[in-house]
Amino acid sequence: MDSCGCNVVGGRKKCCHLIGQIPCWQYQLDPIHVLAYYLAMPIRLYIKDSGKPIGTLSDAQLQEMSELLEEEDAGDQDYYIDRNVLDYMEEEGADGELIALLRPLVAEDGIEVEWKEE
Repeated sequence: MDSCGCNVVGGRKKCCHLIGQIPCWQYQLDPIHVLAYYLAMPIRLYIKDSGKPIGTLSDAQLQEMSELLEEEDAGDQDYYIDRNVLDYMEEEGADGELIALLRPLVAEDGIEVEWKEE
């Protein structure tokens, strides 16, 4: 056994720090699992003023929103949506589920929404 409590078996350290016993040098996820972790992060949409959750977006829906709506800068994660903007998005072929998610929330004066990766 060494200083971290790992067993030395056949000249190689075996650790039980993670699920099961794995070699110490495998503490980090391999690139495939790291990529899967970040790709699987859901994108949540909120009403900006209240922080009320609206729903979850797919990567494609977020891409559509960012292409169709005005961004103030490259790091912008919020959008103003009123009925005219919603009609424009629909005319431009935006995802039907995205439109259905937003339509009941859009009042006469519109709403500001923001997205977050969580």
